[in-house]
This record gives sequence, C-alpha cells and structure tokens, in this order.
Amino acid sequence: MLAKPHQRLTKYPLLLQSVPRKMDKPRAKEAVITMISSVERFIHHVNACMRQQLAAVVSCMDAYEVVEGSNNEVDKLLKEFLHLDLTVPIPGASPEETRQLLLEGSLRMKEGKHSKMDVHCFLFTDLLSVTKAVKKAEGTRVIRPPQLVDKIVCREVRDPGSFLLIYLNEFHGALGAYTLQASGQALCRGWVGSIYNAQNQLQQLHA
Repeated sequence: MLAKPHQRLTKYPLLLQSVPRKMDKPRAKEAVITMISSVERFIHHVNACMRQQLAAVVSCMDAYEVVEGSNNEVDKLLKEFLHLDLTVPIPGASPEETRQLLLEGSLRMKEGKHSKMDVHCFLFTDLLSVTKAVKKAEGTRVIRPPQLVDKIVCREVRDPGSFLLIYLNEFHGALGAYTLQASGQALCRGWVGSIYNAQNQLQQLHA
C-alpha cells in the first residue's frame, strides 16, 4: 500500500468519531458506531500486513557492516551497536504510523573518483538503506548507515541514468556524497521521484 493513502485511511476513524455526538436518532448513531469499529478493524488488518512486509524485508538484511573496528577489543565493543532495527517507530511521527517499503532495486554506486560497486537499495517512509548482496545467499548486508530522507539532497546528473545523493547533518553540511546509476533513465527518474515523494510525505507525518 502506498504511504499517502494509508495516511488518509488512519484519519477516517477520527473524523467519524465526531459524527455520533451530533446525532439524535439512536439507530443512526448505532450504525455509525458500528461503521467506526469496522474501519478500525480494517486499519488494524492493514497495519498487520504492512508489519509483515517490513519484517520480511528486515529478515533479508543479514548483517550491519557500516563501521570497521581496528582490533578485536574494538570489534567486541562495537558488536552491541552493529544492528539496524527497522521495526521501531518513525521518529517524529505518530506511533500509529507504520514504516513502509516504498521502493527497492539494484543500482551501481560510485563513491569518490574510483570506487564503484553493485548495491541494492531500499527506500522506506523515512530512510534509505544501502546494502550489498551476500554471496551464496539470498540476503543482503547493510554497508552504509541508514540515511534519513529529510537529510538527503537528490539531483539528476549528466551521466546517463545516474543521480547524486548528498547526505546532510543537522547543520546542513555534507556528511557524504555518492552517485547511484540505474539501468536506464526511466528507472533513474523513478528513484529521484520516489525520494522526493518520500520527503514530502514524511514532512506531512511530522506536521
């Protein structure tokens, strides 16, 4: 389910709850209350399905390898923090909002002047996760820290099928930048458009 329709769906019970208070006829009021219960059950079902979808995606992410320790002691201390829990609530949004997978796909990442690698990216409601396929397995490992979509600057570049991602800190300074290349211009524009849409929708969730 798309994020925007789901946001609207969760508002229906709130709108309906104000209706019975303005009604005088008991039967009509009872019918509206029954309708509210049905809508709430449907929303709970939708949220459960979305959580299952998210759990399936999370289960594919076998490892979180965004920081490399300098020795065994550092590795042991780091181990506690080398995980990504995508089931936690969306920061700054209502607890009822469920994180959704908006887009995923394979891209070619170029970081710096010479480094290139094949990656698999997941765009969620509030973040972008860059992963790499695990050899001889169906899963992936997270190779870059998750990037909050409201801290991303996304621009198409001249290289065919490519777009630039700049990740900003709280002071609006660049933390990192890399180019992602899709297999065609249409896919590239699809990624750029989806990131813009995610940013707009997240802004609404924070309102």
